[in-house]
Amino acid sequence: MKYILLLVILFLGFGYLEAQQTITNRLVHDGLDRDYHIYIPESYDETINVPVLLVFHGYGGNARNLMRWGDMKSVADTAGFILIVPQGYNDDRGSPHWNVGSWTRGSTIDDIGFISALIDKISESYKVDLDRVYSYGNSNGGYFSFELACQLGNKIAAIGSIGGTMSTESYDSCAPSHNTSVITVHGTSDPIVYYTGGRPYNSKSQIEALKYWVDYNKTNTSPEIIEVYDSDKNDGSQVELYKYDGGSNGTSVHHFKVINGGHSWPGRYGNMDIRATSEIWKFVSQYDINGLIINQSTDTEEEINSDAGYGIYLEQNYPNPFNPITNIEFYLPQMTQVSLTLYNQIGHKIIDIIDSEFLVGNQSVTLNLNSFTSGLYFYKLTTADNSVTKKMALIK
Repeated sequence: MKYILLLVILFLGFGYLEAQQTITNRLVHDGLDRDYHIYIPESYDETINVPVLLVFHGYGGNARNLMRWGDMKSVADTAGFILIVPQGYNDDRGSPHWNVGSWTRGSTIDDIGFISALIDKISESYKVDLDRVYSYGNSNGGYFSFELACQLGNKIAAIGSIGGTMSTESYDSCAPSHNTSVITVHGTSDPIVYYTGGRPYNSKSQIEALKYWVDYNKTNTSPEIIEVYDSDKNDGSQVELYKYDGGSNGTSVHHFKVINGGHSWPGRYGNMDIRATSEIWKFVSQYDINGLIINQSTDTEEEINSDAGYGIYLEQNYPNPFNPITNIEFYLPQMTQVSLTLYNQIGHKIIDIIDSEFLVGNQSVTLNLNSFTSGLYFYKLTTADNSVTKKMALIK
C-alpha cells in the first residue's frame, strides 16, 4: 500500500511539473541568437486563448534573474497568463540593453523586430489571445515598453513602466496604431532616470511622457488624485496615484508617483506601500487591443487585489521542483503574527515551518526537506486576517 501511495504522489508531482514550467528558449532574428524565458502557469488550458505579459529588464540586466525575483510568476499563477521575459542583447560596451534611440544611440539591434517575431512564435506554440498581449519593464525596459506602444501597437494592447520614461527619439517618432492605456511607476528622487527628465541623455520627463498619452488617448486632462495608504512608515517614501480616465475606447493613463522614491521596484525593494507588478497587471488586464474590455469577469481583479499590498502575498517557492532546499518569500502589509505550515498530499499537517511575529514588508524563509520523501506538498501562510496556500514539488 505504501508503495502504491508513493507512486501516486510521484505521479501527481510530475504532473505538476508538466502543468507549471519555466522554459528557456532561443529565437534567431536578424542573424542574432536571442534568448527568452517563458513561464506557463499551472492553470494553462490548451483549449482557451490566454493573455501574454512581456517583461523587460533594465540596462545591464538579466532575464533569468528577473524571472526569479521579479514576482511575476505568482501573479501569473493567479491570473492565468503566459509570462515571457526576453534577454536584451549586448551593446558595444558589453551590456544587455533595449534599443530606444537617444541614450542607446549607436545601437543597431532590431529589438522591435525581435519582439514582433517572438509574439508570432509564441502564438504558434501556445493558445494565445493576440488581442491581449501586454508589456511592461523596469528602467531601460520601461523605456522599451513605451517604444513598443509607439512602434508595435498592432501587437501590444497596453503597457506599463517602472522607473522608465520615453526617450526623445521614441517621443518624436511615436506612431501608435490604436488608443493605448498606459500605467507608470516612478520615484521623484530617482538618481538614474530623472523624474524631471534629461537623464539619461535625451530622456523626457515623466510628466511629458504622461501628457503624450493623455493627449493621444483623449483622456480627462485633470487627474483624480488618490493618496495611497502609507503602510510602511520606514521606507522613506509615500505614493500618490494619478488617474487620467475617460479616454477614447475606454482607455486610461495612470501614474503612481512615489514621492522621495528612488530607482526602485515598489513591492520588491524601495517603496513597500504598493506591489508594482500586481498593480500593473490589474491595470493592463482591463484592456485589449480595442480598448476597455466590456463585461470582463472581476474574479481575477479580486484575486490580484489581495496581492496588491492591501493583504498578505505569498510567492511560489524557489527553486521548484527542489531537492532538498527551497526558499519561500512572502509580503506583509503590517506587523502581524504569522504561521507557515507544511501539509502532505492528503492534507495532513506535517510541520510548522514558522510561527512568530514579523514586521511589515518582504520576508524570506529557507526550508530543508532532506528527511522527507519525494512528492507534492502544500504550504499555507496564515495571519489573523488572511491565509494563502501554494504547492511545491520535492523530487529526489
